[in-house]
Amino acid sequence: MDTITQGLLGAATAQLGFRQRIGKDATWLAAFAGIVPDFDIFIQPLMTLSGRETDDFTRTVIHRGLSHSLVMVPVLSLFITLFWRRFRRSSKSPQPFALLYACVFIALLTHSLLDWTTSYGTQLLAPFTDRRFALDFMPIIDIFYTPALILTLAACYVIRKLKSNPRKITLITGWIGFGLSTAYILTGGVMKTMAIQTMQKHFPEKTATGQYQAYPQIGTIFLWRITYRDDTTWAAARVNLLFRAKPHINHKTIRSNSWTEKARQFDEAKTFEWFAMGQTRPVYRRRHDAHVVEFMDMRYGIQPSSLDSLWSLQITFHLNGEVMKTERIRRFRDMSFREVVKVNWSRLWRP
Repeated sequence: MDTITQGLLGAATAQLGFRQRIGKDATWLAAFAGIVPDFDIFIQPLMTLSGRETDDFTRTVIHRGLSHSLVMVPVLSLFITLFWRRFRRSSKSPQPFALLYACVFIALLTHSLLDWTTSYGTQLLAPFTDRRFALDFMPIIDIFYTPALILTLAACYVIRKLKSNPRKITLITGWIGFGLSTAYILTGGVMKTMAIQTMQKHFPEKTATGQYQAYPQIGTIFLWRITYRDDTTWAAARVNLLFRAKPHINHKTIRSNSWTEKARQFDEAKTFEWFAMGQTRPVYRRRHDAHVVEFMDMRYGIQPSSLDSLWSLQITFHLNGEVMKTERIRRFRDMSFREVVKVNWSRLWRP
């Protein structure tokens, strides 16, 4: 999930009893803890500044890695709590360490769990395994979930301004807001099942090895990209659960050859396959001077029903078999948050 939402979720968890006992510091502390795991995006720039060699995959491997691991939650909680106590050492009424630690622990835990619900993949058990876990319940930006957190925090703020003794009612408000936002995530899981069932109805499984996957589109849990894969076919469909319209489906035959198999042996291809959690579609093109193999990350399409992905890995071979170039291909233009919301809001209201 985006970093702003993670900070808001952290602040919302502070309303579950910590803000009432610690004071306003709890909200700021939990919000800070909620964004700390995403500081891993700065590791690659720091490595580059230190003179270490990095490439396009360095950030891919590091992001949502150790800092997002459930194993690291107790450790990071300790460091953040100690840092905060030192930062606030001038406070006339220091809070119990255990209470501050619990506040940070919950904020960090919810960060990892919320990222787990998205499709991007999170290394929940690093460093014991680099496996990426993803429930595919939520998009990385959601135009309904984030406002729910904002409204929860705003309601608690207003109550404190209006009530002389707001402790009980803000506690109830905090739990209601947190409960509703959690219910929305679980609804995403139900929507995922419904989206796959819609795909199965119009594109029934062709082989015993066929697999369906569902990915919520940026902004909402009501619009989905559904993929189907078996030994011979890749298919992708757009499913809008607000309408009962027949989904638009594209499908192609998988065409592997010696060049695609050769490309799979390269470390870059293995890393990309790991990042895409095995959801890659090979595309081979013969040019007059080269053989080109491209691996599409089928989790993210240019359009929900597109067989071309937002990003891919392309390996170009000389006619004699030597590698000429390996590069990441990105097929999306830079869009502001406002543009992303606008595009996906319009898609939501189209069958």
